[in-house]
Amino acid sequence: VIAMGMGTVFGLWSLSKGKLVVKISFGKDFRYYFPRLATVKEMINLAGINTLEMFGMNTFNLVMLNFVASWGTGALAAYGIGQRLLMLVSLAGFDLATSTNIIMANNLGAQKIKRAELSSWWACGLNALIMGVGGMIILGLPGQIVGVFDKSPEVVEIATNYLRMTTPGWFLLAVWLI
Repeated sequence: VIAMGMGTVFGLWSLSKGKLVVKISFGKDFRYYFPRLATVKEMINLAGINTLEMFGMNTFNLVMLNFVASWGTGALAAYGIGQRLLMLVSLAGFDLATSTNIIMANNLGAQKIKRAELSSWWACGLNALIMGVGGMIILGLPGQIVGVFDKSPEVVEIATNYLRMTTPGWFLLAVWLI
Protein backbone atom coordinates (compact mmCIF):
# COMPACT_ATOMS: atom_id res chain seq x y z
CA VAL A 1 0.00 0.00 0.00
CA ILE A 2 2.85 2.38 0.86
CA ALA A 3 4.64 1.64 -2.44
CA MET A 4 1.43 2.14 -4.44
CA GLY A 5 0.65 5.35 -2.59
CA MET A 6 4.16 6.70 -3.12
CA GLY A 7 3.98 5.74 -6.80
CA THR A 8 0.67 7.55 -7.19
CA VAL A 9 1.93 10.68 -5.46
CA PHE A 10 5.14 10.67 -7.53
CA GLY A 11 3.17 10.09 -10.75
CA LEU A 12 0.73 12.94 -10.05
CA TRP A 13 3.62 15.22 -9.08
CA SER A 14 5.47 14.37 -12.32
CA LEU A 15 2.36 14.96 -14.42
CA SER A 16 1.62 18.29 -12.74
CA LYS A 17 5.17 19.64 -13.33
CA GLY A 18 4.58 19.71 -17.08
CA LYS A 19 7.94 18.21 -18.08
CA LEU A 20 6.31 15.09 -19.53
CA VAL A 21 4.29 14.74 -22.74
CA VAL A 22 1.08 14.62 -20.69
CA LYS A 23 0.40 17.45 -18.25
CA ILE A 24 -2.29 17.71 -15.61
CA SER A 25 -3.44 21.17 -14.67
CA PHE A 26 -5.09 21.05 -11.27
CA GLY A 27 -6.59 24.51 -11.76
CA LYS A 28 -9.21 23.29 -14.26
CA ASP A 29 -12.79 22.48 -13.52
CA PHE A 30 -13.15 19.05 -11.84
CA ARG A 31 -15.52 17.73 -14.50
CA TYR A 32 -12.48 17.30 -16.78
CA TYR A 33 -11.14 14.61 -14.44
CA PHE A 34 -14.14 12.30 -14.67
CA PRO A 35 -14.56 9.91 -17.61
CA ARG A 36 -17.30 10.54 -20.11
CA LEU A 37 -20.19 8.07 -20.11
CA ALA A 38 -19.53 7.17 -23.77
CA THR A 39 -15.92 6.34 -22.91
CA VAL A 40 -16.97 4.16 -19.97
CA LYS A 41 -19.48 2.29 -22.18
CA GLU A 42 -16.79 1.67 -24.79
CA MET A 43 -14.38 0.41 -22.13
CA ILE A 44 -17.03 -2.01 -20.81
CA ASN A 45 -17.74 -3.26 -24.33
CA LEU A 46 -14.05 -3.83 -24.98
CA ALA A 47 -12.99 -5.26 -21.63
CA GLY A 48 -16.16 -6.51 -19.97
CA ILE A 49 -15.70 -10.21 -20.74
CA ASN A 50 -12.02 -10.13 -19.74
CA THR A 51 -12.97 -8.41 -16.50
CA LEU A 52 -15.45 -11.17 -15.70
CA GLU A 53 -12.87 -13.81 -16.58
CA MET A 54 -10.26 -12.28 -14.29
CA PHE A 55 -12.85 -11.88 -11.53
CA GLY A 56 -13.70 -15.56 -11.84
CA MET A 57 -10.05 -16.61 -11.81
CA ASN A 58 -9.28 -14.51 -8.74
CA THR A 59 -12.38 -15.83 -6.97
CA PHE A 60 -11.27 -19.39 -7.74
CA ASN A 61 -7.80 -18.60 -6.38
CA LEU A 62 -9.31 -17.35 -3.11
CA VAL A 63 -11.42 -20.50 -2.81
CA MET A 64 -8.34 -22.60 -3.53
CA LEU A 65 -6.34 -20.75 -0.85
CA ASN A 66 -9.11 -21.43 1.66
CA PHE A 67 -9.11 -25.09 0.68
CA VAL A 68 -5.31 -25.42 0.97
CA ALA A 69 -5.24 -23.51 4.28
CA SER A 70 -7.35 -26.25 5.86
CA TRP A 71 -4.23 -28.47 5.77
CA GLY A 72 -2.17 -26.02 7.80
CA THR A 73 0.58 -23.47 7.35
CA GLY A 74 3.05 -25.95 5.83
CA ALA A 75 0.65 -26.74 2.99
CA LEU A 76 -0.19 -23.06 2.56
CA ALA A 77 3.52 -22.15 2.36
CA ALA A 78 4.16 -24.95 -0.14
CA TYR A 79 1.23 -23.84 -2.29
CA GLY A 80 2.44 -20.24 -2.20
CA ILE A 81 5.94 -21.27 -3.27
CA GLY A 82 4.52 -23.40 -6.08
CA GLN A 83 2.35 -20.54 -7.30
CA ARG A 84 5.30 -18.11 -7.24
CA LEU A 85 7.42 -20.57 -9.25
CA LEU A 86 4.59 -20.93 -11.76
CA MET A 87 4.35 -17.15 -12.10
CA LEU A 88 8.13 -16.92 -12.57
CA VAL A 89 8.11 -19.51 -15.34
CA SER A 90 5.03 -18.04 -17.03
CA LEU A 91 6.17 -14.37 -17.04
CA ALA A 92 7.50 -14.59 -20.58
CA GLY A 93 4.22 -16.19 -21.64
CA PHE A 94 2.18 -13.17 -20.58
CA ASP A 95 4.35 -10.88 -22.69
CA LEU A 96 4.30 -13.36 -25.55
CA ALA A 97 0.51 -13.57 -25.34
CA THR A 98 0.16 -9.79 -25.51
CA SER A 99 2.54 -9.60 -28.48
CA THR A 100 0.72 -12.42 -30.23
CA ASN A 101 -2.57 -10.62 -29.70
CA ILE A 102 -1.20 -7.56 -31.48
CA ILE A 103 0.33 -9.63 -34.30
CA MET A 104 -2.94 -11.50 -34.81
CA ALA A 105 -4.98 -8.30 -34.80
CA ASN A 106 -2.71 -6.76 -37.44
CA ASN A 107 -2.81 -9.88 -39.61
CA LEU A 108 -6.57 -10.26 -39.30
CA GLY A 109 -6.99 -6.59 -40.14
CA ALA A 110 -4.87 -7.15 -43.24
CA GLN A 111 -7.04 -10.18 -44.14
CA LYS A 112 -4.05 -12.53 -43.70
CA ILE A 113 -5.89 -15.27 -41.81
CA LYS A 114 -3.33 -18.04 -42.39
CA ARG A 115 -0.47 -15.85 -41.17
CA ALA A 116 -2.48 -14.91 -38.07
CA GLU A 117 -3.13 -18.57 -37.32
CA LEU A 118 0.50 -19.53 -37.97
CA SER A 119 1.81 -16.78 -35.69
CA SER A 120 -0.51 -17.98 -32.94
CA TRP A 121 0.70 -21.56 -33.23
CA TRP A 122 4.34 -20.44 -33.26
CA ALA A 123 3.74 -18.44 -30.09
CA CYS A 124 2.04 -21.45 -28.47
CA GLY A 125 5.02 -23.62 -29.36
CA LEU A 126 7.54 -21.09 -28.11
CA ASN A 127 5.71 -20.59 -24.84
CA ALA A 128 5.30 -24.35 -24.39
CA LEU A 129 9.05 -24.68 -24.89
CA ILE A 130 9.84 -21.91 -22.38
CA MET A 131 7.43 -23.18 -19.73
CA GLY A 132 8.30 -26.81 -20.48
CA VAL A 133 12.01 -26.20 -19.92
CA GLY A 134 11.28 -24.16 -16.79
CA GLY A 135 8.98 -26.91 -15.54
CA MET A 136 11.58 -29.61 -16.24
CA ILE A 137 14.24 -27.69 -14.31
CA ILE A 138 11.89 -27.27 -11.36
CA LEU A 139 10.74 -30.89 -11.66
CA GLY A 140 14.36 -32.05 -11.69
CA LEU A 141 15.41 -30.05 -8.61
CA PRO A 142 12.24 -29.40 -6.61
CA GLY A 143 13.72 -29.82 -3.13
CA GLN A 144 16.68 -27.57 -3.83
CA ILE A 145 14.56 -24.86 -5.42
CA VAL A 146 11.94 -24.93 -2.66
CA GLY A 147 14.78 -24.88 -0.10
CA VAL A 148 15.75 -21.43 -1.34
CA PHE A 149 12.40 -20.13 -0.04
CA ASP A 150 11.83 -22.32 3.01
CA LYS A 151 14.11 -24.95 4.51
CA SER A 152 11.62 -26.58 6.87
CA PRO A 153 11.29 -30.29 6.01
CA GLU A 154 7.49 -30.21 6.06
CA VAL A 155 7.25 -27.38 3.52
CA VAL A 156 9.97 -28.87 1.29
CA GLU A 157 8.21 -32.25 1.24
CA ILE A 158 4.75 -30.85 0.53
CA ALA A 159 6.03 -28.38 -2.09
CA THR A 160 8.10 -31.09 -3.79
CA ASN A 161 5.02 -33.32 -4.07
CA TYR A 162 2.92 -30.38 -5.25
CA LEU A 163 5.45 -29.45 -7.94
CA ARG A 164 5.76 -33.06 -9.11
CA MET A 165 1.99 -33.15 -9.60
CA THR A 166 1.52 -29.75 -11.23
CA THR A 167 4.58 -29.00 -13.40
CA PRO A 168 3.62 -31.50 -16.15
CA GLY A 169 0.45 -29.43 -16.66
CA TRP A 170 2.47 -26.26 -17.24
CA PHE A 171 3.04 -27.38 -20.81
CA LEU A 172 -0.72 -27.20 -21.46
CA LEU A 173 -1.03 -23.98 -19.47
CA ALA A 174 1.56 -22.46 -21.81
CA VAL A 175 -0.71 -23.04 -24.81
CA TRP A 176 -3.77 -21.77 -22.88
CA LEU A 177 -1.94 -18.54 -22.01
CA ILE A 178 -1.46 -17.70 -25.68
